[in-house]
Amino acid sequence: MREAIRKRLLVIFGLLLLLGLVAFGARNRIAESIVRSRLSARGFTCAALTLELNATFQQVRIVELSCGSPGVIAQLDLPQPAVIDFEGFRAAQMDFPAVRLVLEAARTRRAEAGSGMLSRLDMRRRIVPLLRALRAPSIQALPPLNIERLVLVRADREILVEGLSLQPTETGQRITIPYVRLDSGLWASAPPEILDATAEIDDEVTFRGNLVAPVGPLRLSWSFVVSAAMTDSELADIHYEFTPNHLEGTVDPSAL
Repeated sequence: MREAIRKRLLVIFGLLLLLGLVAFGARNRIAESIVRSRLSARGFTCAALTLELNATFQQVRIVELSCGSPGVIAQLDLPQPAVIDFEGFRAAQMDFPAVRLVLEAARTRRAEAGSGMLSRLDMRRRIVPLLRALRAPSIQALPPLNIERLVLVRADREILVEGLSLQPTETGQRITIPYVRLDSGLWASAPPEILDATAEIDDEVTFRGNLVAPVGPLRLSWSFVVSAAMTDSELADIHYEFTPNHLEGTVDPSAL
């Protein structure tokens, strides 16, 4: 009787070991299936998704990712592999060498020609979608995040962000962005740039930095602060201030 029980236990142990080995060998496929399911629940369909889990299940390497959706983010691509480190079941650090986001085309009609720079910038209209995105629970729950190169594309316009870093704080999130190259659509010469920008995200969102705009042979510079608060999905208050810093370059009098 005891011998029969021992044999049964050995068979059960062998089956469990075999199942464990199969699951370990298929861990990447299992992880990919889970990620596809979660992305699908958010409206994304992935044409390419390849993950690699290490032996301790504490690091995920995103080898390939290309997903699209009918929502605000029309296309999400990782041109280079990314790494996510875990502590237990919680993501502890996310590092992305490169990210490319294609955003849905603007639904609002562009301002008529000749309406002026301030009307075309329309800070109040443009800031609300950004505030909603920054204060979304999915953003507030992010672990420390680094993106070396982020490209944002909408229609025929492109914004380049380099060195983006997100760090959780006691009350929200802090984002630092050393360099942003804006689209040149609003300017006649080279694209304007934002340098040494930071964003504090809690009950309010405060964005500050330095805007540099080449105008012919000159480089105009302003420091800026944009503070905004929202109640639910409505903009409660917004304040923005631009302070001239300096003017670089010279103008050839003969060209005047």
